[in-house]
Amino acid sequence: MAETLAQVLLDTVKNYPRPDFMLYKKAGSYQPVSTEEFGRKVKQLCLGLRDLGLEKGDKVVILSENRPEWVITDHANLCLGAITVPIYTSLVPEQIKYIIDDSDAKAVVVSCKDLWERVEAVKPSLTKVRHSITFLEEAPEGVLTLNQVLERGRKVDEQNPALFESLVKAVKPEDEASLIYTSGTTGVPKGVILTHSNFLSNVQSVSTIIEFSDKDTVLSFLPLSHVLERMVTF
Repeated sequence: MAETLAQVLLDTVKNYPRPDFMLYKKAGSYQPVSTEEFGRKVKQLCLGLRDLGLEKGDKVVILSENRPEWVITDHANLCLGAITVPIYTSLVPEQIKYIIDDSDAKAVVVSCKDLWERVEAVKPSLTKVRHSITFLEEAPEGVLTLNQVLERGRKVDEQNPALFESLVKAVKPEDEASLIYTSGTTGVPKGVILTHSNFLSNVQSVSTIIEFSDKDTVLSFLPLSHVLERMVTF
């Protein structure tokens, strides 16, 4: 049985291949993401982030609405041994700045123009952030696109095909997986550290209560910044 979320990803890709591993809505219809594509992008992003200088234990902020890239980025972090810091898309620039600073995040991943503008408003004071990445096709100045980081990872994988699995194996159950902050509606957001085993214990407990298999389809509707939505996704 998998002992880390990184191992869960590897087991899923190897043992449960399907053409519609994930679905997202575009132009009124659901578009599929295959298990192979998902796993490949996780691997390339993991190696791309490492190529940028990110290491095990580094914090990576995700500021995005629910979408496949959110989950891909999360799993790439987890496979690297990095720590995902989700931020609610409803927060204003000063709240976003507080979480980025308080978490000591080295990288910030943002989905769209509106959310990037909130980060950009406080960017001069974000002295610990080394890299900003966007899901946009074209990035603002000084920001990398997700595709650029994926390409870096693809080249690393070509040069060292064994590296990705070695990174996954280096992740331990007691390693920190995520630093999740409260929504900030009742004061300054408070961060809680959750380990790989914290998440997996919940997954395993729920699986003994709720019948669930690879034949089921799950609708994602809570923000992925919410711990319950993350646990259900895992």
